[in-house]
Amino acid sequence: RNDSDSDEDGAFHDDDIDGVEDENDTELREIKSWGDDLMGDEKDRSMLNAMTALDREKFLAERAERRQVVLDRLELKRKVRGETGVSDNRRISSRREEKSKNSKSLRALKRQRDEKSSKKSSVRAPTANVSSDRRRTSYYDDESSGSDNSRDRRRRRDSRSRSRSRSRSLSSDRHSTRNKNPRPPSPSTKNATYEQIRRITVARNDLEKWMYKHDFDTLLIDCFVRIVFGFDQETKQQKYRLCRIADVSEREKTYTVGNSVSKKVLHLAYGSFKEKTFLMDIVSNSPPTEDEFLRYMTALGTERMISVSLVEAKMQDLQKTRDHIYSNQEIEERISIKKALQRVPANIAAEKLILSAQLDQAREEHDDEKIVDIEARIASLDDLAHEKRQTSGKLEEFAKLNEKNRMAQFEEARRAEIELKNFKKFGITGTQADSKHHPKKSKSKRTQLNGVTLEVYVLSKDTYFDDLDVSDLIQ
Repeated sequence: RNDSDSDEDGAFHDDDIDGVEDENDTELREIKSWGDDLMGDEKDRSMLNAMTALDREKFLAERAERRQVVLDRLELKRKVRGETGVSDNRRISSRREEKSKNSKSLRALKRQRDEKSSKKSSVRAPTANVSSDRRRTSYYDDESSGSDNSRDRRRRRDSRSRSRSRSRSLSSDRHSTRNKNPRPPSPSTKNATYEQIRRITVARNDLEKWMYKHDFDTLLIDCFVRIVFGFDQETKQQKYRLCRIADVSEREKTYTVGNSVSKKVLHLAYGSFKEKTFLMDIVSNSPPTEDEFLRYMTALGTERMISVSLVEAKMQDLQKTRDHIYSNQEIEERISIKKALQRVPANIAAEKLILSAQLDQAREEHDDEKIVDIEARIASLDDLAHEKRQTSGKLEEFAKLNEKNRMAQFEEARRAEIELKNFKKFGITGTQADSKHHPKKSKSKRTQLNGVTLEVYVLSKDTYFDDLDVSDLIQ
């Protein structure tokens, strides 16, 4: 495999280690035993399967990082050795060039002497040839006299070129190393972890405290909540989901959150699914579990988790809100908002008549915005009237039940008082005293008619009823 392949995919194979390092190196043998999938042998696989999904990913990431460090070290050694060979070849080639240049200079000097001798022998040479010979002689004289200086200049130039090529080689090595070892992701691109998400999960108690703040909507966006979404029939427990707050809005009808009243609703996103609107009263006060976080990550699919920088900003905002000390003006504003939400007209019918008159006027003026507002207020009054009727009906039922219980307690107290008086006066209980003044209960007369047993109880002091023939009553 060549260097370009290493730069492109950064993959690691056992061939990268063979022939570069000693086979007795324990670290290299350990890394080779992991294989391409980093799972190792059967013992390592059983250990990894026993881990949770998050711990297993962390363990494999550490192995991959360690393997990448070894790969980078081997690549660097390979490049250094290759660079040394290139430098030696360049040094040999420069020496050959110098030798060839020296030989050229010697040949030029020899040629100069030959020309001088031929010049003396030839007297009738043309003027042009003489001038050209002079120029050529002057050229070679200059080259001969400056051969030492030019040789020094060539050496310096070759030295500079070798240093430049070496620096380019080192810079390319550093660039390839940077490509194989990318910088760790910045907080603006790194995904948030379970602990960080848990710290920006808002509880129901916090929502109840902050719902009257003017920056409540912007504070909650991109925070998380844990909501109830069903009942598990197997475990007989509530099921929860971790959701991200995408937006906050208001609805027309008020509802109760703890001991407060609000119109705020949360637009929650579960992974990559479509946003849905939920009331704040189903938000849990407990933090999310790690399994709920992993299920949320699975639901994200191809979408990315929010970044660490955004999580840190949200943590600062939440902590600032928790540490905030309310001024008197803020407290008064909270009280006024709460009273406005809890306000119920004393006479709903009269209020509806006033609103109906305003609605007719708005329709005559064709003020659509005012019409919608008044109709919403009338609808809210209808809801209040319905709730009031239900509440009053329940109160009437409770009042009747209380009255019944009160009369029963009064009767029991009266009987106890009578029994106490009789006991003090006659030494008998009230039950025995009542038996003297009431007809005594005679024994039951039992007769058999066609296999049917008939019992008749006669309450009378007259002895006539003692000898009564029951069969006469059947006719």
